[in-house]
Amino acid sequence: MLKNDLAAVSRLFPLDLQEVRKHLELLIGELNIPRSKLVLGGFSQGAVLAIDTAFHHHDPCAALIILSGTLANADQWARLAPLHAKTIFFQSHGTEDPILPFQLAISLEALLHASHLKGKLHPFHGGHDVPHSILVQLNHFLTNTLATS
Repeated sequence: MLKNDLAAVSRLFPLDLQEVRKHLELLIGELNIPRSKLVLGGFSQGAVLAIDTAFHHHDPCAALIILSGTLANADQWARLAPLHAKTIFFQSHGTEDPILPFQLAISLEALLHASHLKGKLHPFHGGHDVPHSILVQLNHFLTNTLATS
């Protein structure tokens, strides 16, 4: 991993997402859905928030959707992720992303695999976006992978 890239990207995100997580957890609580059936996801900063929220709760969620997200809070996530080994994930990232380096997406996937989460990174030729081809793959993940889990 490129330490300078990780340090630079980490500065893009709040060091403590506790306040934002608290609001998201209140919303999740209002939904009254068991964590084992909950899918958390987002794009870019939303993906980082989804990962951070999932890992800071004691019960694993069903799945994480990580669209052009990145590795942030690496030490904390490495410590918390193994407690969520039952969580599956769908991750996508553009190989030419000018905002969040593709190499950090690879590092995030490696952290998730090392923590025994199941899923994979779906790279695409492009930047910081979600192309149609990724939406098709995400639809397949949601309809097929989650339906059988």
